[in-house]
Amino acid sequence: MGKNNSKPLISISGRRNRIYISRDIIRLLGQPSHVCIYMNEEYNSIALGPCNSKNVMSFKVPEKIYAGEKADFTITSLQFVTDIMRLNNLKPNNTYRMIGEYLEDKNMVTFDFSDAQIVYFGCNDNNSKGEVRSFQNKESGAASEKMDPIN
Repeated sequence: MGKNNSKPLISISGRRNRIYISRDIIRLLGQPSHVCIYMNEEYNSIALGPCNSKNVMSFKVPEKIYAGEKADFTITSLQFVTDIMRLNNLKPNNTYRMIGEYLEDKNMVTFDFSDAQIVYFGCNDNNSKGEVRSFQNKESGAASEKMDPIN
């Protein structure tokens, strides 16, 4: 799985237009100040890797993550999230989670959209709440704990 058996996870919320990046990804990448999102030519996978702040797709890693404080690393982008969800036939009201693969020789974590698993079913009805679902790790077969819906 990579360094120290870390599980590099991202969640993509179409409803919130956000990508949630786990701390394990930041640890695997060597705790960079900025992370870039890269997309392959087929638009069916993305990669995260360290970069400098001048890169067009660079995002600053919150300093609170390094201080041990409770902090989230989220990237919000209506256009990017909408496009990647549409191109990969993901439903826009749902939240998906993917386990990445760390490529040590490139110091990047890759995520394949064909591995995306629904962890939150969104609703079209504003009076209804979505459904939270656990997912199963393909490698170990173990089910994870349930993920809270994104508020």
